[in-house]
Amino acid sequence: MTATSKKVVSINRVRANAYQGASTSTRAVNWGNSADYSPNSGLVPALTLLRNRARNAYRNHPYIFKAINTLVSDEIGSGIIPRATSADAETLNAYWKQVSDNIDPDGVITFPTMLAQIAAERRVSGEVFIRKRIRRGASYDSPLQLQVLEGDYCPENMNETRPNGNRVRAGIEYNKNGLRVAYWFYVDHPQDGQYALTQNIYSRKRVRIPARDVIHHFMPVRAGQLRGESDITQAIVKTSTLEKYSDAELQRKESKANYTGAVYRDPAVFETEDEDTVVEQGSMNILPNSMVELLPGESIELFDGDQTGSGYELFMDEQLRAIAAALEIPFEFMTGNFSNLNDRLLRGVVDAYRRRVKMSQQLMVDQVCKTVWRWSLEAAILTNTLPLAGYGEDQTEANKVEWSPEAWSYTNPVQDVQARVLEIDNGLKSRQQSIIERGGDPELTDNQRKEDQEREDELELTPKEPVAASDDNDTESKTEPPSTTGRK
Repeated sequence: MTATSKKVVSINRVRANAYQGASTSTRAVNWGNSADYSPNSGLVPALTLLRNRARNAYRNHPYIFKAINTLVSDEIGSGIIPRATSADAETLNAYWKQVSDNIDPDGVITFPTMLAQIAAERRVSGEVFIRKRIRRGASYDSPLQLQVLEGDYCPENMNETRPNGNRVRAGIEYNKNGLRVAYWFYVDHPQDGQYALTQNIYSRKRVRIPARDVIHHFMPVRAGQLRGESDITQAIVKTSTLEKYSDAELQRKESKANYTGAVYRDPAVFETEDEDTVVEQGSMNILPNSMVELLPGESIELFDGDQTGSGYELFMDEQLRAIAAALEIPFEFMTGNFSNLNDRLLRGVVDAYRRRVKMSQQLMVDQVCKTVWRWSLEAAILTNTLPLAGYGEDQTEANKVEWSPEAWSYTNPVQDVQARVLEIDNGLKSRQQSIIERGGDPELTDNQRKEDQEREDELELTPKEPVAASDDNDTESKTEPPSTTGRK
């Protein structure tokens, strides 16, 4: 080794040791797999196994099932509702209602429910594909329908170069400029087997669908990531191990529950030199409210409470907290255990959690909702269902739409409403903005208020004066858990 190379090695060692995380000392010698993976070299080969294990955890582990359903419910609620703001807003909103009610090819669910299905698939499987289908003819109530496809449809092991020079990576086709131009899908779900709608040999056939007709809904955690990663990924191993431990503890308790105590015999009474005398041993089954008659020299000792599993509850709580952290959901929401929270701590937990959910809502709006709205207008123009003047030259006006998730329920109704009123009165927020944030429609709200006023005047009802609410800012009492599944 030359002097120059020795100097380079020495410099690299100093740089690495400047960070404990990059140290190669005995403290880090047993570090796990820290290979230098690209965004896709680590994920894509493991995608199928990760997806299957995540689905298994969701199907069978009650806390994973509860956590995912809570996350989906809080992200979607009863739907993310659009409100057109263009000059043709009334016409567009009425048209969207028709599209939303008839968007499922199977006729089973509407668009708000489909959003919940899409969100659940993204969280469990890591990704979901949505294909645009244009329907023509009098038998269809809406020209646009959406076909939701699980990630299994897009073969992650498909990597090739097309005759035109395009590259297919993990089932996604890119042109020479690196833009997504198409997706490759199996005709039927690759695991359907005998339940496939087509012949089994044909169901393995792959078809090319243009990227403009497909939404790939996933969260690219790393820049350049091609496919989605399940939300359950970081919790899979711990969930499986904890389930085995919990089952073993349950079986141990079940076995021990069969034994209540033991009968002890005084050796001085029962020992005898007569070989023909046999003292029988065994077990006895005692019914409730029974009196036991013992022989002289016999006594009963009942077993104490089960002490073998001491610390079980504390241990389980710590493990479940780690699983909740991996799923980015508060421990209390996943387990329903709010025993250690007062109202102030709860507010802090809820606020942090809701910020994280809002990120997911924004991802849903940007990737899915806005695209589906644009698709619905294109389908209307294509089928002459909703002629829009000038849409071919400028789509900006017709695509002016605000998407409003269902509003959160108030953590403290009195304080939260007072805070909103103060914001409006002091010019920090408009009344319209406040209504929209709560998932309402300002125009609809004003019309309903007008109708209420006219009805009161017609019936000569005397309106009541508003009642000032008391301030409970200093409350430190334990609080009931908020609803995380039904938002108002």
